[in-house]
Amino acid sequence: MKLRITEKTTLSELKEQFSCSFSGLSLEFTGGAFMPFDFDTPDYDQLVYDLMPEKCSVEIEFNELIKPSVIEDKLESLLKLRCEVYRKTGKLWAKVMRTDNRTLKDQQRLAEEALMQSLIADALKYYQCS
Repeated sequence: MKLRITEKTTLSELKEQFSCSFSGLSLEFTGGAFMPFDFDTPDYDQLVYDLMPEKCSVEIEFNELIKPSVIEDKLESLLKLRCEVYRKTGKLWAKVMRTDNRTLKDQQRLAEEALMQSLIADALKYYQCS
């Protein structure tokens, strides 16, 4: 799997590239070189290239067996933005803790299991009301 960054890639496109490989996971960005390191959300239409101290096209290769913190660290060092991986847990998104030893594959499986549980719960509620 690869994340491709060119001079025309936006933050939202970078998020989309990641989500194409892991539909139950999401990349979120906060703080960084152009804003305080707090909970400010960057403009997701902003070009990633503009955030990079060294202007160059980049391909970040990774596989499903790495921990989310590895992707977070690579993107943080490249973009100077705080990057965090979130996992879909039913109807909510939960931040994946940096100390969590689960791989991207494991996180994706947990997201899929939570989705199934949520769908089953919704179906049961529907039939109870009928």
